Amino acid sequence: KTNFIRGDKVLRIDRALNALSYIYNTNAYEDIFYLLIGIEALYNKGRGKIINQIEEKISLVLGSCLNSKNIIKNMYDVRSNFVHGRFPIHKKNCDNDTFIADNEKYYKSVDAALSILICSFQILIINNCISIEEILPHTPFNN
Repeated sequence: KTNFIRGDKVLRIDRALNALSYIYNTNAYEDIFYLLIGIEALYNKGRGKIINQIEEKISLVLGSCLNSKNIIKNMYDVRSNFVHGRFPIHKKNCDNDTFIADNEKYYKSVDAALSILICSFQILIINNCISIEEILPHTPFNN
């Protein structure tokens, strides 16, 4: 159902899969960006209240056992701190131990985002769906 193999960005699920394909370098700062691109491709529809949409839909799809509001807030805080200059950026190819010591919140956010994205793909595959809206057809997000 998707165009992922060809690399075409036709569907939102293709965009999310393409974003996930960038996550191979554990020392790359940009991982959080690609993971959030993937999460937004699956869970965001439109421009308004992006974080609220993502929090609510993730809670509905993955369950309320996650403290999704805090997890999503932390991911976006890390992204914001990175973008707006409040996040330390070491020189390229720095010592991995220094990177990890300075960026524990970053790694926790990357781990959470990666888990959310992979679990979301699993649910889509299990349900033979290509969009979150197919899983949640009677929610306010589809009206």
